[in-house]
Amino acid sequence: MRRPTRSPTLLACFVVGVCAVACSGGGSGDPGPAGEDPSRVMRDCIAPERPPSPFPYDLEVAAEGLDLDRPTVVRPDPVEAGRWWALEQGGNLVTFTGAVEPTVVLDIADRIVEHPNFEIGALGFAFHPTYPARPWVYVTFTGHPETPGMVATLQLSAFPVGEDRRLDVDGEQVLLRIDLPSEFHHGGTLEFDGAGMLLLSLGDGGVRENGRDPTTLLGSLLRIDVDGPPPYGIPADNPFVDDDVVRPEIYAYGFRNLWKFSVDRTTGSIFGGDVGGGRSEELDRIEIGADHGWPTWEGTVCRIEPCETTSVPPIVEYGHDEGLAVIGGYVYRGAALPDLVGKLVYGDWRDAKVWAVDPALPDAAPRLLLEAGESMSSFAEGPDGELYVVTRLGGGNLKRLVANPGAGADDLPAALSDTGCVDGEDATRPAEHLLPYEVNLPLWSDDLAKDRWLSLPPDEVVRVADDGDWDLPVGTVLGKTFRAGGRLVETRLFMRHPDGDWGGYTYRWNDAQTEAWLQTGSRLVAIDDIVWTVPTRSDCFECHTAAAGRTLGLETAQLHRGVVDPATGAWLSQLDLWSDLGVFDDPGAPGLASADRLRRPDERAASLESRARDYLHVNCSPCHRPGNAGVPAMDLRRTTALADMGVCDEEPQVEDETFDGMRLLVPGVPQQSILLRRMTRTGARRMPPLGTSVPDLEAISVMRFWIQGLTGCE
Repeated sequence: MRRPTRSPTLLACFVVGVCAVACSGGGSGDPGPAGEDPSRVMRDCIAPERPPSPFPYDLEVAAEGLDLDRPTVVRPDPVEAGRWWALEQGGNLVTFTGAVEPTVVLDIADRIVEHPNFEIGALGFAFHPTYPARPWVYVTFTGHPETPGMVATLQLSAFPVGEDRRLDVDGEQVLLRIDLPSEFHHGGTLEFDGAGMLLLSLGDGGVRENGRDPTTLLGSLLRIDVDGPPPYGIPADNPFVDDDVVRPEIYAYGFRNLWKFSVDRTTGSIFGGDVGGGRSEELDRIEIGADHGWPTWEGTVCRIEPCETTSVPPIVEYGHDEGLAVIGGYVYRGAALPDLVGKLVYGDWRDAKVWAVDPALPDAAPRLLLEAGESMSSFAEGPDGELYVVTRLGGGNLKRLVANPGAGADDLPAALSDTGCVDGEDATRPAEHLLPYEVNLPLWSDDLAKDRWLSLPPDEVVRVADDGDWDLPVGTVLGKTFRAGGRLVETRLFMRHPDGDWGGYTYRWNDAQTEAWLQTGSRLVAIDDIVWTVPTRSDCFECHTAAAGRTLGLETAQLHRGVVDPATGAWLSQLDLWSDLGVFDDPGAPGLASADRLRRPDERAASLESRARDYLHVNCSPCHRPGNAGVPAMDLRRTTALADMGVCDEEPQVEDETFDGMRLLVPGVPQQSILLRRMTRTGARRMPPLGTSVPDLEAISVMRFWIQGLTGCE
């Protein structure tokens, strides 16, 4: 497609009166300010090569093309250099070297309870410490329940390794089975300590009282002797071996969900990340016999009185403004990154943030190493002590932690006026070749006004899928500017780089409203009665998920609307206009032919159901849909039947004490529906979670009346 030949005046007039929002800053192709490196100037508003990370460390793909299915653990082979093993959530244990296709060596999918939740499936594995002399691999998984009323059974099994590294399924030895009352908080990580004892982490099973109940194994770190009398022995130096009440397998307790932990290969110290509830995440040093406080304590916050001080406080604690689910890592013992030696490296699954902290220093401040902007599941430690991040999605799941010599050297223009996306004479107007557009139902953003535009590379077109989702070509730039009270706040550019993936970048407007400058970190801006958060680059991917196709507003149901033709004053279809301009590869595509469109909460002529479901589709379904790992399993897309959404009469999937006895959605009873409650809240637990601090009162009213009118889940 050539650039649109229709009158530039026509295109610009679609944003008459709001052009100050559509984009900002200077020339289309003109050089930047004096002294500016010309290579830093975008030309014609086309997405350039992805800029280097601004963080001191980065991730480097360790196995090109590796496409693992939701890996939960990756380990190096104990014998063969360069070989790795990976456990996939669905039940396959695979092995691979380099970019070679992984080989399945164990398939226990038929033994696993199926559920889309992140914490159901194959969870952990470890080699016997004397492998291959004792050729056993130990695996934890959520098996079919044996007790009525239970959701699953946490099972620990040992499998012998035979020829070609294949595990003998028929030779399975079951060491342990534990009833699980819910789909959540299972832990399941396995590690051997320096004495050859097996450590197994267990969450509270979704029942908070289990955290400090000494009669159950849930909510604890276990330590057992796999070489003892079958099914296992109790180490003589376990802290509760002579206790008449506490289970002798327990090494430490008081955990909510000890998802990942590790044993320092040099000191033998144990460090783990306990995933928090509604308040905070914590990183712990786990000592023998220690009580880590849950549910009385969440980090250093007292939850249930009386709050005695016998529990062990965390090394690090952070709120849900920084992350959502901590992932315990390793103490770095490699040689490639000398500044990190002895530091405890850990992360958070949201945006794959990675920090380092010195565990030997009291009150040490963590250092942010990187934000990868994708969902991670765990860390891996190579035989040489180098560290790796394991990501949930394919396309190179195993990424090595490396230094970033280009940190701080941003190849993007520092000024928005140098992006080629704006009018050369007026920094508050978009460049004339851009396509301004409007959507039917904007994402809620504290009621700030927004203007949008699209820049397509020359001779490129948009492809529309049968379901109405749009696929935009490499080089595309989407722009959105936010205004409050007529003043420009920020302009966001969302670019599809030549590597095929997207990147989000924010330019913040100056007080004089003459220029917007590139931001590298998060920033709070006071706007009247609200505090607006300018996002980081990785923040963009909290909503712009891969499962949702990265772009959100570019779908037929959003763009199927009328606009005024300034040349004639006639009301015409926005899609017809774009079709006339040659935007689409197939103007007759089924995904464009639908007359369906999204409805705003204030469109009272539309049904309550359509307004409520459309609001959830826009504001919630980018995260809550199939394929988006690590979030509570729901499907809030507008086309999903109520019974299939995973919310109707369902228990909450994230523990929060204010929701005792409530359900995600209770037909006819809005006051007992967490879906509505989350919309009314402020702070870390509100939905949508990012870029909002003020509840959407119109949408809340619609949601309340919709739920009130429901008579059942069908």
